[in-house]
Amino acid sequence: MKKYNFIHIFLNKSKIFNTATQNLINELDLPYKHLFVYAFEEDMKNVLADNSIFDKDVRRTTGLKKYFEIGDYIIIHALNYSTKDIAKLTDEECKRIIWCVWGHDLYTVESKHNIFYLLARKIYRILKRQKYYNKKAAEKISKFKGIVAGFVGDKFTIKERYGNDVVVYQALYPMGYYSSDLEKWETECEPHSNLKILLGHSAYPFLNHEFWIEKLTPYKDKIELYLPLAYGNSEYAKEIKEKATDVFWGDKVYLLEKFTTFQEYFKFLCNVDIAIFDYKHQSAFGNILLLLYLKKRIYLNPNGIMYKGLKSVGANIFTTDEVVNNEFKLITNKELLNNHKLATKILDFNNIKKQWIYLLNNCYGEI
Repeated sequence: MKKYNFIHIFLNKSKIFNTATQNLINELDLPYKHLFVYAFEEDMKNVLADNSIFDKDVRRTTGLKKYFEIGDYIIIHALNYSTKDIAKLTDEECKRIIWCVWGHDLYTVESKHNIFYLLARKIYRILKRQKYYNKKAAEKISKFKGIVAGFVGDKFTIKERYGNDVVVYQALYPMGYYSSDLEKWETECEPHSNLKILLGHSAYPFLNHEFWIEKLTPYKDKIELYLPLAYGNSEYAKEIKEKATDVFWGDKVYLLEKFTTFQEYFKFLCNVDIAIFDYKHQSAFGNILLLLYLKKRIYLNPNGIMYKGLKSVGANIFTTDEVVNNEFKLITNKELLNNHKLATKILDFNNIKKQWIYLLNNCYGEI
């Protein structure tokens, strides 16, 4: 019998999500023994539980070997390994791995590059046998004990990439707040005449800020632009700030450049009318849930997994094409209430607990 039933490997730098996940799992009324291994020591500053350690060696798959000896299953939170590194795993090790998807570890973010960069990258990938290792890594991942998706749309991508036989579980990562918190924090939207538009959630080029600033410029007298730029690419943030303030001068643009508490950010979103998220991969799910809860109009890329996933669970959302064509459709109170109920259910503390209990029981019950 192994010393631990589940060993969790936190490969992402995230004091908030890692700690919240550990706290939730430790609170579950289950008989399993857990060990939480942090790849980055600074993430452990707020950890109070004694079943956690720091081990930088887990940043490579070779660093997992010793944990297979003392644990029944290894739960990897964010698969931050190269395909070459994943390919080194044995089939027996793969059968004892559970991968909890974050988003960046499942999707490739589209970026605009010049032709010389793209050519150099292609040559580099050929020299490094990238295609070969991508195939080998996919074969290994398809043998994992299971893959955990917090966002329902990820299931489509997982099945498409790793085959229909892979077991996919639904379990949302705790975000530091739940429906009960939002109920206390919600405030009335301040009266206003201009349309307040939230553009993205961070300072990353994939959000197409520049395109949308230009697209919305003809309506600058009737709208106000809300730009969260607190995290992401700092140089890109400066460029977008300059671009936005040149067009939407004065009180027409609201920049969020510093980190705030969850409660303060939620109140910030209370005053938004619509939100635009223009990309194809999975990102900003937490932000979108808050906006659904607040009954705001949301516009997503029609070819993206966020749009497909949210539509599959009945969310009433729109496409970015409608903004381009200036088709700001009205949404009924019934549809808005449906979005609110959907987000309330997804963020319900007991619902999230049930998902993690099912995941752990189902995996361990088959050992």
